[in-house]
Amino acid sequence: MLDQFDQQYFLFQQASEFKDIEGIEDALGLKGPQSTWRFAGALMAWLNKISEEGISADDLSASKTPEMKASGEAYKTYQRLLSEYNYLDFSTIQVEMLRLLENPEVCALIQRRFDYLMIDEYQDTNTIQERIVLKLAEGHKNICVVGDDDQALYRFRGASIRNILEFPSRFADRACKQVRLTKNYRSEPPIIDFYNRWMDP
Repeated sequence: MLDQFDQQYFLFQQASEFKDIEGIEDALGLKGPQSTWRFAGALMAWLNKISEEGISADDLSASKTPEMKASGEAYKTYQRLLSEYNYLDFSTIQVEMLRLLENPEVCALIQRRFDYLMIDEYQDTNTIQERIVLKLAEGHKNICVVGDDDQALYRFRGASIRNILEFPSRFADRACKQVRLTKNYRSEPPIIDFYNRWMDP
């Protein structure tokens, strides 16, 4: 299992496999000469983004845009290398979990283990995490998510604010009940007032 440093170091070691992909520097937004370590860091961030958005390597490779095509080839190369070395990273674990849930027998078995699902800090989930959660809740639809769109802090780590803003639209009309919690029991009124003024556009 690769942590962030291990993942970047692995890409650093395998950098030549990626540098030969035509247009990869443009896909990564790199300008001018870069150290191999910096190249590996940019590549890692981009590959994780692709995984977290649940984007297919084949779809990217089929694109007419050179940067997307290069991204698809890089993602395929990365998946091949992970398989060859028997490695996983955090983003790939999520991809593999979703792939498991696409098997009807496995999905039904896992779904039966949970009668209810509750996810806190839902504004900090990414696209693939939402797909996993909705798949787990597909049968019973006993799902509750809690979050605050004003506290969406993790976009740089792949979180998608759309998940909480569009959550009701994932279900049939009026099937999703929204409860707004407007009373704050943890902070004094001056803090709340400052926060509201600061967040107000």
